[in-house]
Amino acid sequence: MTAKLWFWLYAWVVTVNILGAAIYGVRQAQKGDLMAHRRWMNASCWLVVLFVVSYVFKVVFLGKEDLSTWKASYVVVLRIHELFIGVMLLAGGLGRWLAHRFRDSLTATQVNAAMAILRRRHTILGKVTLVAASAALITASILIFGMLERAHIV
Repeated sequence: MTAKLWFWLYAWVVTVNILGAAIYGVRQAQKGDLMAHRRWMNASCWLVVLFVVSYVFKVVFLGKEDLSTWKASYVVVLRIHELFIGVMLLAGGLGRWLAHRFRDSLTATQVNAAMAILRRRHTILGKVTLVAASAALITASILIFGMLERAHIV
């Protein structure tokens, strides 16, 4: 196995943990424990930062993937995967920004109409983020299978 393949296996594990932390965080919000929700979502965000930083190092030290060796179908899956990642980052970033805007109201028993709208948008963005992250994990799994196939491991 090549260093790039090891990196992508590591990235897949990190992605599983990102998604797991986010799902657990959502469950905490559903239970009404908004502080635990905040902690788990922050953990998920930090795992995303870890991945992005490690990806930069991967590109610097190992280079980009040579897509000319990939089957066309896997290149299409890669582009779809990148789209899901983009949606995840955009929706997650906007959701995080909204959460920051209403963070002082987390312990309030009643919130005004404007705060309620921000919370609703935050919830919608969170759902979009989770769906996009799940789809990104599924497409990443397909891509890793293709990498293992090219390495004659499967």
